[in-house]
Amino acid sequence: MSNEKIVLTKEGAEKLRAEYEDLVHNQRIAIASDVEAARAQGDLSENADYHASKDKLAEIDRRIAEIEETLRNSTIVQEKSKVSKTVVIGTNVKIRDLSDNSETTYRITSTVEADPMNNVISNESPLGKALFGKRVGDIAVVKVAEEYSVEILAIEK
Repeated sequence: MSNEKIVLTKEGAEKLRAEYEDLVHNQRIAIASDVEAARAQGDLSENADYHASKDKLAEIDRRIAEIEETLRNSTIVQEKSKVSKTVVIGTNVKIRDLSDNSETTYRITSTVEADPMNNVISNESPLGKALFGKRVGDIAVVKVAEEYSVEILAIEK
């Protein structure tokens, strides 16, 4: 990761801290004891349990380091009120797709928090970029292979 500041919502930072605590105080301890138990079985060169446990421990350690780096280089978006006049990180945006009149609500976050399967999109995604800075009533053009337009119906924090 670079030393560039990462923008997080308060909820996103809390979620990362909770994941970090679980990894450090629960999962890492459990896997470390699995490694010790597998080591006690003898010959490590052909001990599949030992190697699997070591791989899992390395994976957990990588994620712990990644979360530490993210939190160290992050800034939290300050929420001023429940109503926002423009789309920014931390807002919920209700839009209408003008091609089929379907309505969907998205939460705009940074790439670290994005979860497109649950309508949490990054401000750097094509839709996020199109919506960012817009106001209720604005039409945004989403720049993808087949461009489409959406109307912003509501913005909330």
